[in-house]
Amino acid sequence: MTATDLFDPHYYTTVRQPLLEASSLPAWCYTSAVFYQREVEQIFMKSWHLVGRLDEIPNPGDYLTHDMCGESTIIIRTDNGEVSAFANVCRHRGTRLLDGRGSCRAIICPYHGWTYDRQGTLNGTRGMEKTKRFNMAANGLFPVQLETWCGFMFICFSDEAGSLEKWLGNLPEEFHSCRWDEMRCTRRKHYDLECNWKIYVENAMEDYHTATVHRATIGLQECDVMDSVGEWDSIWAETERTLAVLPEDGVPFPHIQGLKGRNADGAYFTVVYPATFFGSTQD
Repeated sequence: MTATDLFDPHYYTTVRQPLLEASSLPAWCYTSAVFYQREVEQIFMKSWHLVGRLDEIPNPGDYLTHDMCGESTIIIRTDNGEVSAFANVCRHRGTRLLDGRGSCRAIICPYHGWTYDRQGTLNGTRGMEKTKRFNMAANGLFPVQLETWCGFMFICFSDEAGSLEKWLGNLPEEFHSCRWDEMRCTRRKHYDLECNWKIYVENAMEDYHTATVHRATIGLQECDVMDSVGEWDSIWAETERTLAVLPEDGVPFPHIQGLKGRNADGAYFTVVYPATFFGSTQD
């Protein structure tokens, strides 16, 4: 099969059938580098992606970096207390500027020493003093769109996605009583999943496997699919306590006060497309 054939619509006719009549995606959708590159271009580069919490970078100069699909981004608290995002490359030779997370007084290129302030403005170019017609003001860091909701920071590389508000649709309304903006990040864990990204999405958003894999917690309980407007979906399971801890371990967390509706009666498993997940419960 050629690269062009991969995208012939007739291969996906059965995939597009109503849910109870549809087939799975062809195997090459999970293994083809060409197919994945199209997904990067048409999905990942045109979507909003969670990168962290505002409370993770509380002070001017605090930053974290986010790597995705070959693109690296700096998310930094500027001098005026706002949060901005920039491409993590020097404007001179494309050198990566920062790694991980930390705090800085300025962003200094490790290759030639070009220096940017915490607003992304170029203000130091050692050795370039005699260069003619060089415009420092036009060579600041490339900005990346960043918007926030309830303390969560999202970035987007394209104007085609519209605003974060439009992307989330009625999700903020559904979870309004959770008051996530009042919460703080207490732990961050990094790990690599050795699978195609769609495998993770598909596993997280179905309850077919829970009767076997999670028989000690969720078990045979079926999940309801929520009504969503925007680029998200959610399934909900009725429960009186977190499903993340085994019953014999007791109730480890106090209930969150003020929850309303289904937020008070069960657990949500939510995906913000293409690859951001929220697990939320009453405690």
